[in-house]
Amino acid sequence: MGQDEKQCRTVDGILADFDKKSFRNLRRAEHGARR
Repeated sequence: MGQDEKQCRTVDGILADFDKKSFRNLRRAEHGARR
């Protein structure tokens, strides 16, 4: 059970990091398209 929880937390962290990165990339692409 403890192992499962750890796995969940890790995946959540990775997903959050990916969300931040993709969001930043999206904003950058938006600015690039606007120019």
